[in-house]
Amino acid sequence: MDLAAAFAQQFPLSSEYFALELVAETGDAHSGDGWGGVRELEGHLVATLRLIIWEDRDGARSICEVKEQQVVVVFQANTADARLPVYFEGWAAAVRYLFARLDERRGTDDELARLMPHELASPDVLELRRPQTADDFTDALLSSKKRLGRLLP
Repeated sequence: MDLAAAFAQQFPLSSEYFALELVAETGDAHSGDGWGGVRELEGHLVATLRLIIWEDRDGARSICEVKEQQVVVVFQANTADARLPVYFEGWAAAVRYLFARLDERRGTDDELARLMPHELASPDVLELRRPQTADDFTDALLSSKKRLGRLLP
């Protein structure tokens, strides 16, 4: 299974005021250093994610914040988990739901502008045995205050 491709097909994730994008892989031709994309790093599946937060100024939408981070998507111990495709699907659904709920709070909570890409990743949910479907993973991610549920209003 190509984990990078399975993860990449979930993007972009967006709502009216939030967008999460997978940063395309780029490289420096001189040094060979690369950035972005999805790759294996120290055995973990790592992705460079860009979080864009929009604001409404006098009826016009403009960018408020743009943040990029490398984020662990899957821990090394879980890279062979057969549930990964449904986990990615469930995670994407959970982020879309979270963004829709955060849209409702926009303008009333300055803390949302401090949201970082790593806060949207919860690879530890794969340690749970119960989730088997995308819906199971969505529920597990949103119902726990240790995971995405902590960001819900």
